[in-house]
Amino acid sequence: MLVSLFSIPAARGAVEHVGCGVAFAARVRASSAAIACLLGACVLAACAQYRPRPLVAEQELADLRARTLDALRIEYAESVAGVDAPPRTFDPSDGLDEAELAAVALTLDPALRARRGAIGEVQALRISAGLLPNPELGASIRPGMGAASGTALGFDLLFLLLRPDERPARRAAAEAQVGSVRAEIEAEELRLVADVRRARIAVLAAQQSARLLRQEQALRDEALARVHEQHALGEAAQLAIALVELDRTSVQRELRAAEAAVERARRSLRALLGIPPATELRLAGEEAELTFTIVPEPTDEALDARLLAEHPELRARAADYERAEAELRLAIAGQFPSVRIGPSFEQDVEGGQSLGLGASVELPLFDRNQGAIAARSAARDRARAEYVAVLHRLRARAFDARAELHRARTEVELQRAEVLPLVERSEALFEAAFRARELSVFEWMTARARSIQARRELLDALTRYASAAVELDASTGAFRVVVSSAESDATAKQ
Repeated sequence: MLVSLFSIPAARGAVEHVGCGVAFAARVRASSAAIACLLGACVLAACAQYRPRPLVAEQELADLRARTLDALRIEYAESVAGVDAPPRTFDPSDGLDEAELAAVALTLDPALRARRGAIGEVQALRISAGLLPNPELGASIRPGMGAASGTALGFDLLFLLLRPDERPARRAAAEAQVGSVRAEIEAEELRLVADVRRARIAVLAAQQSARLLRQEQALRDEALARVHEQHALGEAAQLAIALVELDRTSVQRELRAAEAAVERARRSLRALLGIPPATELRLAGEEAELTFTIVPEPTDEALDARLLAEHPELRARAADYERAEAELRLAIAGQFPSVRIGPSFEQDVEGGQSLGLGASVELPLFDRNQGAIAARSAARDRARAEYVAVLHRLRARAFDARAELHRARTEVELQRAEVLPLVERSEALFEAAFRARELSVFEWMTARARSIQARRELLDALTRYASAAVELDASTGAFRVVVSSAESDATAKQ
């Protein structure tokens, strides 16, 4: 607001002018006070209030410690089941299967819950994109110039007119930003579920390895007892006892390492699930032999179709490109001049009033938003290049995962068809010969070492195949399942 200093000349009728000036000043103060009160009431009515929410570290730690799987309400879940699979009921009492482990991780993982908080932040962009600009209230005092000795008070209420395509472009940019964040969160969920599936495989494989070593330890105990019997009968030397004891000690050391590996794998799985380290965790099929279902290998066309339709990283990059398109539209709309229009009121010192229309127009003589348009155009090109780069990376990863799956499948089928039957037949023959004392303890120990090595190789082949299947799913983004808790099912039926 411009304020000018002026003086009223001492001439005939000066007293009348002074009186009019005093009355005019009073009207100005009254009008200003009324407008200030009105604006203050409007602003206070629409203002949000701050509510403190302090962070208490001890309370957060207590909440983490109190987490259990009992009465857990599942919020999200993804697994290898198809999208059209029927809903499943979450029941941890009989051991958690693959889908239930994924459900727990997607519900409780602290990092993922924090990442989902970004959805609320970007959804606020929708609100901002749909709002109209605030009007501008202007006030002016115009003293008379020259022969005109009167003073006038004026008010303008100007509304900014949106440029062509400005508001749709803002909304499109906000929607694309929301879609990008949602897709990035889905990508995080995809990675978390893949890590949980790998951790489950590691736990089951470690348990299977420990079971093999326990069987070997039982055989070593039996062999040691037999060698002691042979030594008592004079059929075995003390050296044979020492060798069997040494071999038994080696198996015990490997068993301790395998049991430690089981606990380490369980701790890693608990960390991924977001539950306390001491939480009891039972897995479905812990006591059974480690087996995996052979899945069909997708064709090149099927891999490409799954990538384009289901992978969240591609959807995130596509949303980024849509946002770049909308921001370029917004920059192009910004090259047009901005126009403000609204009512204009004026009152002079004699009490005369006038009401009209006020307007202001920006003159784009120098800046026609050329820099913003160039920057947004380059950003759109970069977003397209990033989409192509991610598509290339994911496609290469998917084809590599399929090749690893094929190689692992061939190895598993070879082990099952040729190696395992030979190992089982050799074990039976060597065991019978050892019991009949047709085989020395050294030959028996050599045969057992080869047998356990063959079984471990089969276990490793199964583990590699299962991990390759997980990698193929993760590289294409193709696993979904619906998991619900008993509590949510009962609520839905009411």
